[in-house]
Amino acid sequence: MNNPESQRLSFHQKVRTGYLELAKKEPLRFRIVDASNDENQVKNDIIKTLWI
Repeated sequence: MNNPESQRLSFHQKVRTGYLELAKKEPLRFRIVDASNDENQVKNDIIKTLWI
């Protein structure tokens, strides 16, 4: 974990974990959208989540 790339990955993993915990604790305030889907599916999920 000494190289900068490993440190960046570790940081982003910690941030992601923190947001996932917030989403569990406050599901009305934080929503999770699976961004690994194709662009249209992500867009539709966001629209559905935000009730647009």
